[in-house]
Amino acid sequence: MIFKRNRKKENESEYRFVKSVDGKESYTLFNYEEEPIFSATKSKSKQDGYTYVFNDFKKHKKTLHEISRRTLVDGNAGQKLTFDFDGVDIREMLSNLDIEMRVTIITERITDFHIIQGNEDFAFARMERSADRSKKIVISKNSGSEKMLFFVFFAISRLY
Repeated sequence: MIFKRNRKKENESEYRFVKSVDGKESYTLFNYEEEPIFSATKSKSKQDGYTYVFNDFKKHKKTLHEISRRTLVDGNAGQKLTFDFDGVDIREMLSNLDIEMRVTIITERITDFHIIQGNEDFAFARMERSADRSKKIVISKNSGSEKMLFFVFFAISRLY
């Protein structure tokens, strides 16, 4: 799926999830100049999950992370999807990082996110799903690191 590119402001990033015909998944965060900053690509399937290669383009560094299959868990407001990131539940990990997500479903294909870290606005985003299940998220970042931004939106794109 190819999304139309719009000129962005310096505080805006774009996050894309694409699943190819052969089942390969890739998640990429681009800066406002359309340069990739971080990416994650599924490299191996295992019985209980997957190995992803995370790529930091600025530091030219790649790391492997174990990501479990998504599961439903009971929460305060009913059942929620979750997954393990290197053996730790992603929702627990986000909570430990003091990350809170406020989610507003606009339509079947459009969802808005307000991300708060501590008591500070971290980012606002709008996710659009295409007919082929690809996702594009346009993000306005207020504070925090790009690495944290990528991590949060990797979690969001797998949970929503």
